[in-house]
Amino acid sequence: MGIVKFLRKRRNKAKSEIKAATARAKAEVQSRAKREQHLQKVLAKQEKQLLRAEQKGLKAKRKHQQKMAKTELEKLKAGTINKDNVTRAIGVSRLLVPLLLPLAYRGLTALKERERRATARSYGVAPEELAKFSGYSAPHRARIYAIRKNLNEDDRLPAGFVRDMETWLDELEAPLANAEYMAPKQRRNIFRGVARDLDRVTDQVHQKLSGQRV
Repeated sequence: MGIVKFLRKRRNKAKSEIKAATARAKAEVQSRAKREQHLQKVLAKQEKQLLRAEQKGLKAKRKHQQKMAKTELEKLKAGTINKDNVTRAIGVSRLLVPLLLPLAYRGLTALKERERRATARSYGVAPEELAKFSGYSAPHRARIYAIRKNLNEDDRLPAGFVRDMETWLDELEAPLANAEYMAPKQRRNIFRGVARDLDRVTDQVHQKLSGQRV
């Protein structure tokens, strides 16, 4: 009986030690998880602060550059041309380039848009129709596109007449495609001929709609 008692006591002690070790391990894991979570929060906060400071620094730097550029320009306006002024002018240009490039790009884009609208207006087409095409023949192809659209959308035009006009327009597409690769003088001659034919097509459409004999 003494041995049985001893073994039971030893087994109970082992169970207690295992239970205590398990509890300690669990507590350690939880503690480590809390520490890691806290560390992540601290790091995230520091990263956010650094990012805010960096953005603030960049903003201040750009503001400082603008102020310097303005100051140097005023100096150049007030002084005469000499070596120092030229050196300052170079420095000012380096400061102004990154600031002026976006403005220059927007100005160029606006200029191209005005030119496109003026070209579209001179050929009697909408700017968005002209934007569908590129190359030297773009205005004429846009005009063909607009005429086709009107032919197919106007129910007052007879189907046979529409087919005839579309066949005529098809015949004008080929010379326009070839003109892209011709010399400037030849290209201009082709374009003049196509423009005359498109005027005739437009006239016939107007006459048909007005009830006159074609």
